[in-house]
Amino acid sequence: MDELKEIIKGCIDGNHRCREALYKRLSSKLFGVCLRFAGRREDAEDMLQESMIRIFENIKKFRGDGHFDAWARRISVNVCLEQIRKKNPLTNHADIYHTGMEDHTGDIISGISVSEMFALLNSMPVGYRTIFNLYEIEEYSHAEIAEKLGISEGTSKSQLARAKALLREKFASLNKIAVTAKN
Repeated sequence: MDELKEIIKGCIDGNHRCREALYKRLSSKLFGVCLRFAGRREDAEDMLQESMIRIFENIKKFRGDGHFDAWARRISVNVCLEQIRKKNPLTNHADIYHTGMEDHTGDIISGISVSEMFALLNSMPVGYRTIFNLYEIEEYSHAEIAEKLGISEGTSKSQLARAKALLREKFASLNKIAVTAKN
């Protein structure tokens, strides 16, 4: 932990080696975050670059009362959301949440690889993917998602339900393909 404090101090002081060390420490973790939101590798690379710029610009504001990696991840998520809003503004839909389906998403995603999960997420519409990432992976509440995206809580809930239903359908298709390939 002392090493991280030294790196952070060096970054605040403008030390290029410390900036490189911090970039190496964070880039792979944050790239995964960006890729989940972006859907395309090129967009994720841009989001990562912007995330790192913001981290370096704001590193003086890190108070040290939490984990640095979590602080950096929040910045990255916010950058991703800004980019998504610029390209694809999410709109409020009717506040319909009930889908009549039980929630078995945990069962669905536990049996697939990371690359398959990325492919499934990237195939979803941007609104579904964004809300699924925020709620299921980043653990934001619907109230927080609504505030960040400028939508209602009901829209967040309905988009999440629709995202899960779509994932179930896509996962079922993957399973059918895998069973057919084995036979």
